[in-house]
Amino acid sequence: MKILSILTALSAACAAQGLPGNFEAVVVTDSAQAFVVNYQSQTTRIRFGGDSASGYATWDAPLPVANQAADIPVWQPLPRPGRTLVPLAILDANRKGLLNGFLRIARDSMRQIGSGSLQGSLRPMPTQWAAGGDTSWGIGDSSRIIWRLDEKDSLSAYGFSGTAGLVRLLDCGGCDLSKSQPGFKLDTFALLRGIARDSATRTLWLAGPSGLWSSSAAGRSRRDSSASLGVWAGNRAILYRSGRSLLWADSAGGNFRAVSGDTSSFAGNSIASVAWLGDTAWIVMSRNGLGLSGLLRIVRGQVISSTGKSPALVDAEDGLPFTNDVNLASVSIESATGRIWIASRGEGLAVSSNNGRSWRLIRHQAALKKNLLEVRVSPTRLESGSSLVGYSLDQAGNVDIDIFNGAMEPVRNLTRSAPRPAGLRSEDPLQDRWNGCTDKGKLAAIGLYYVRVRSGNQTAWGKVFQLKGGSSCAQ
Repeated sequence: MKILSILTALSAACAAQGLPGNFEAVVVTDSAQAFVVNYQSQTTRIRFGGDSASGYATWDAPLPVANQAADIPVWQPLPRPGRTLVPLAILDANRKGLLNGFLRIARDSMRQIGSGSLQGSLRPMPTQWAAGGDTSWGIGDSSRIIWRLDEKDSLSAYGFSGTAGLVRLLDCGGCDLSKSQPGFKLDTFALLRGIARDSATRTLWLAGPSGLWSSSAAGRSRRDSSASLGVWAGNRAILYRSGRSLLWADSAGGNFRAVSGDTSSFAGNSIASVAWLGDTAWIVMSRNGLGLSGLLRIVRGQVISSTGKSPALVDAEDGLPFTNDVNLASVSIESATGRIWIASRGEGLAVSSNNGRSWRLIRHQAALKKNLLEVRVSPTRLESGSSLVGYSLDQAGNVDIDIFNGAMEPVRNLTRSAPRPAGLRSEDPLQDRWNGCTDKGKLAAIGLYYVRVRSGNQTAWGKVFQLKGGSSCAQ
C-alpha cells in the first residue's frame, strides 16, 4: 500500500502555468512563437515580447500516452500553417512506440486528432519531418515507412517492397505492399535514415543504406550511392551526411561539395537536430550518442563560428547559457523574427535574437508546490553530469534526501539533517545534486530511481532515470 501511494503521488500532473516542470524536450517554432514538448506529455507555447518570454500556455495530453516513458524519445513536432501538430504514441507488446494520432494546437486551443484511426502494428513514430507547403512527409528512425500529411491533416502511409519500390499502404491493418501508388517509385530502398524537402524547388530527398535519392517534377535520381546517414534541406540548400563525409549543395541543380572550414567537430559526432534560416544551417551535434557537444553554424557550405572566435562549435564554455555537462535536445528558428531556440534536457531554453552572438536562458517557471508537497528532479533523465533535486520549504529546517531503486532499496544518502533555508530550491544550487553514484562509490545501474526528501514531519517524492553507462563513478 505504501508503494502504491508513492506511485500515485509521482503520477500527479505538473502545474499547468508557466513553463513545464522539466525541459527534457524538443522545441519547434512557427513564424513568431515557440512550442516546447516534454516527457510529461505537456506542450507549452511561448511568445517572446521585448526582452523576455511571455504569453505562456501549457496543455496536457487529454489521455495517457507513451511519450512520457523513459525509453521513448519525445518526437519532433510539426509546424503547419496556422497550427502545430505534436505526435502521440502508444506502446506495442515490445514497448516500441507506435503513432497514435496528434495533438493539434491552433491559437489558444488544443484537440486530439487521428487517435484510434490507425490500426495494426506497422506504425513507427516519425522522428524527422520534411515540411513544405501544405504537404509534409515524415519517417521513423530506421524505418521502411513514410508518412504523408496533406493540407487537411489527413495521414497516409507508404512503404517499400522489394520489386515495386514505394507503395501506398492502403490498409494499415494488413499493410498490403502489393498495391502501388503511381508516380513515385524508388528501387532497392531499405531502412530510411533521413528525409528532407526543399521549400523552393519542392524536391523530396530520401537517405538510406542504398544512398541519397531525389524526387521532383523533373524526375528521380540517385545522387549518391554510399550509405547515407542523414539529409536536411533548407531554402535552396541541402546538407547531406554520407558514410564518407559531410556534403553541401545548392538545391537548384547544384553538385554536392565537401563542407569547408573547421569540420573537426564532426569526427565521432552525429547530427541531432538542424534548423535553417535562409542558406544558414544551425546544427546541434551529439557526442558519442549521449551528451550533446554543442551548436554549429554552416553558411553556404562553410563552417563559421557564431561567436567570431575558435572553436566553431559553441558550448557552455563559449557562450551557451548552460552548464558544461548539459544535454541539448533540439534547435529551431522562428521564420518571421529569426530568433533561434535551443531546448536542453533539464536546464531550460536558450534563445538568441542576434544570430547566435548572445543568448538568454529561460528556466523552469512552473511553481513547485510549497510546504514540501512536491519534488522535481531536473533533469529526470540523468545521462551525464548530475541532476538537481528541487523542492520548496515554507520555513527553514533540516533536510534528508535519499535515493531508492525500483525495489525501494536505499542506494544513496545525499544529505542527512542538512540545514536548508525557507524558499524554493530549484535554481541550480551546488547542493542537493545526484551524480548517479551509490553510497559505495559505484555508478548505479541503469534504471528508474525514487528520490525522497524529508524535513520535520513532511515527506515528498520525485523520480529520476539513471542512464549513465559504465561502472566507474567519481564522487
